Amino acid sequence: MSARTLGSTLLHLQDVAKHFGGVKAVDGVTLSVPTGTVMGLMGPNGAGKTSLLNLITGFYSPDQGSIVFEDAEIAGHSAHAISRQGITRTYQNVRLLSGFSVLDQVVTGMYADRRAWSLGSLLFSPRERRERRECEERAAALLDRVGVTERRELADELPYGTQRRVEIARALATGPRLILLDEPTAGMNAEESTQIGELVRSVRDDGVTVMLIEHNMRLILDYCDAAYVMSFGTVLAHGTPRECVDDPRVQEAYFGKEADASDIPALREL
Repeated sequence: MSARTLGSTLLHLQDVAKHFGGVKAVDGVTLSVPTGTVMGLMGPNGAGKTSLLNLITGFYSPDQGSIVFEDAEIAGHSAHAISRQGITRTYQNVRLLSGFSVLDQVVTGMYADRRAWSLGSLLFSPRERRERRECEERAAALLDRVGVTERRELADELPYGTQRRVEIARALATGPRLILLDEPTAGMNAEESTQIGELVRSVRDDGVTVMLIEHNMRLILDYCDAAYVMSFGTVLAHGTPRECVDDPRVQEAYFGKEADASDIPALREL
């Protein structure tokens, strides 16, 4: 893809660290995510990528460092508060609500915007009925947006790839300015992965900044504007996706010192 002009900084991490006993899951990470981009985050298993997401989204509190979103410090804030500020995420493993329909999965993402009070919900008041209808219409539009045609089916009975799309629709239902996608193509074939890549690009084009955590280097190369590579909790490299993939330090992190250069094209297709 052609290079994009990077916007102002939306998210900035400075010297962020999180240790679990003697394990340095995240160790002094500094990075920036410009507004209006798809920022890739890659690295081998155990590099600290998901731990970093947990710090950004409030599931962990950092032991040190600063996390600034839209000029406001969010380090140590609760996950609920950070979500309200405009950051949402998906997970490595699909986390849909068991027994809920596809439509209701997405409606749950709109909880922060709900205005009807609890007694009105219990009595199914006119205001509650109107608000529920509006939420369902918006949820249906988001499902169309991500290419899911199912509505009343139970979400946990759908194919895996469709469940991933439902999870993305639910994240978009929060009205985020930044969405963090944690390995959204895990377990997908090449065609399904490409479809997710196109969806990610269109989300960016709609004005939502994306941070994409992936092992699929082809996805990073084709759909990210820039990338960071982590290894052992630290930032190993940063630049365009091609620069990162071609960096000898990155190749060593994936393959070891004895890696043959012929393995690199195969890595890009993983």
